[in-house]
Amino acid sequence: MSKDATHKVVSLGKARRWEAALALAFQEEPNVITWGASAAACARSRQWAQACGLLGCCSAAQLEINVILESTAINALAKETRWSDSLLTLQQLSLSQLESNLFCFNAVISSFKEESWASGLSFLTQMRQLDVCYDLVSINAAIAACSDGGQWQFSSALLMELHEKELQPSEVTLGSLVKCCARWQQALQLLTQMVNADFAVNSVVLNSIVKACSSAMRWEVAMWLLDNAQQFAVEADVVTYTAAISSFAPGYWDSALAVFDAMRASRIEADGIAWSSLVTACSQTWEVACALLRSMPQSSIQPDIVCLNAALKACEVSSVWDQGLALLASKQSPSLVTFNTAISACAKAQEWQWSLQLLKDMVLEQVVADAATFNAAISATEKKWQICLALWQEMPKIQLQRD
Repeated sequence: MSKDATHKVVSLGKARRWEAALALAFQEEPNVITWGASAAACARSRQWAQACGLLGCCSAAQLEINVILESTAINALAKETRWSDSLLTLQQLSLSQLESNLFCFNAVISSFKEESWASGLSFLTQMRQLDVCYDLVSINAAIAACSDGGQWQFSSALLMELHEKELQPSEVTLGSLVKCCARWQQALQLLTQMVNADFAVNSVVLNSIVKACSSAMRWEVAMWLLDNAQQFAVEADVVTYTAAISSFAPGYWDSALAVFDAMRASRIEADGIAWSSLVTACSQTWEVACALLRSMPQSSIQPDIVCLNAALKACEVSSVWDQGLALLASKQSPSLVTFNTAISACAKAQEWQWSLQLLKDMVLEQVVADAATFNAAISATEKKWQICLALWQEMPKIQLQRD
């Protein structure tokens, strides 16, 4: 095949016209260079099966396979996470006495995911034994495999290997590491390791650690991280503050308000998620929760269903069912949780008429009741046995299991 035709295949690949590239390649006499360009065209368009198929075509045509074509095939297999096939191809590459390049090794190690994390670590060890000068991409792939497999200790050890090789972690590195931090203690350990190794801490890492503390309701640690963000050369943003607000249990609503006020004092504009977190933190004091809900439009934020449900929950806890109904009437598109909370509030106040009215409203809003809905309504009508019995008989009609 002429050089001109090969250049056309390359151009078609860059234009992501892989089918045209393949058709052109097969029109001429088999040539490993052109087929390699076709494989690259397929890989560019994420047509991994076709890229690997060209490797078999070369063998069938008795063409001498070069390292470029092998590398493309290995990378294609890696993209399909077929690590055993990519490893076998790499072994064949060595047997054919072609010099395996780092791209080949990195393609193989990138194919190890989740349950094959141990094989990924083993392969990295083999790279060391073969004196392959592996790089950040190699370690990132191993960290990602360990992270997917939930292997925090190995991911942490690989981070220290970056330090030993005087490599700085990338966004990919940090993303894999924070994903692996299932517990807040692990998240703090990651922060300690990064500081001790003089690695730069960015907002993604800080926010992930604050979120981990928030999920564990460790508000003291979350607040310490927020207060000391500048020590890590990181500016706290709306995500940081929102995570800190979420760390407070409902009984600490005044502390959540203080953090929210501090955020606004720092000229950080609260978004809908920040408001939702604040209203949720205030879900045991209905006056504050309802006041926040009403003040949101003044900040050009419309209350979402999470805010509404949190405020309704506050009304239910405080047995102010009328306030809950007022909130429900002022909002559109209530959810199942919204109705269930409102019916439960009416049940606690023994306002059975309103409970039945809410059941009718659910039909109008096309919200399907569940067992919790009927349980709350039956509780509200327990002194009206005829109504209670009627509700009980309705449950099987919508395939609900009676308690």
